[in-house]
Amino acid sequence: MPAPGPADDEIMMAALRRLTVPALVLIGAVYVAWLGFGVQTTGDYPRLFAPAMGALLGGHVDAFFHLLPEDGAGGSVLLRAPGALLGRLLVGGRLAEFRFGALESILALGGLGMWLARELVVLLAAGLALPLARGSERTTEDCLALLALVFLARCLLDPDDHVYYHVPFVIALLAWEARTRDAPVLALLATGLLWLVFHTVSGVAGLDVQFIAYLAVTMPFVAVLLRPALGRAAPRRQGVPARPAAAH
Repeated sequence: MPAPGPADDEIMMAALRRLTVPALVLIGAVYVAWLGFGVQTTGDYPRLFAPAMGALLGGHVDAFFHLLPEDGAGGSVLLRAPGALLGRLLVGGRLAEFRFGALESILALGGLGMWLARELVVLLAAGLALPLARGSERTTEDCLALLALVFLARCLLDPDDHVYYHVPFVIALLAWEARTRDAPVLALLATGLLWLVFHTVSGVAGLDVQFIAYLAVTMPFVAVLLRPALGRAAPRRQGVPARPAAAH
């Protein structure tokens, strides 16, 4: 049997890296659900949902439908059921059922939202590229503007945004400005404003203010880049002729 080579080691390390994040999320989820809730409160769960959940987990289907809340919120019982069952098996008790069920709902809905948001970036990029793909007058400048716009859209739509996610956007914006302007004013402005939002505003303000500040910083760049990204003329720096984009 041949000894493992460098290529096998690289494949193994890549597989381990892919598994690291899911494993950490799973460990953290179990810890939070089992031990991490310091507040021993379940809100309106004991009154509205616990009777139906207990009947469902006990296999009493008729009682489950009879005990469902009348306000139409009973669907959340089914969503919580797998997590609640896990809480009953691992820990036992109504509080464990509530904790595990609530955590499972949050992880399921949050994961779905993150997956849909990132898939939407791909669809958005394809839609924005259509005008340039169909036009015969597209230039390198137009393609750079589109690239910067798509990189920024990826940050806007990502529910778990970080400041370093914006580095590709700033680089693409810098490349676009190098061909269309005398100085990289917008790239420098974007760098400073994003640093201000992520490192200053986030330290002194709540989430609502951070959200408004982030939109106030990013949406003007969307407006500036949208016109050239759609293949319309943009001002170019004097002395640098527009280059037609290579056609494949």
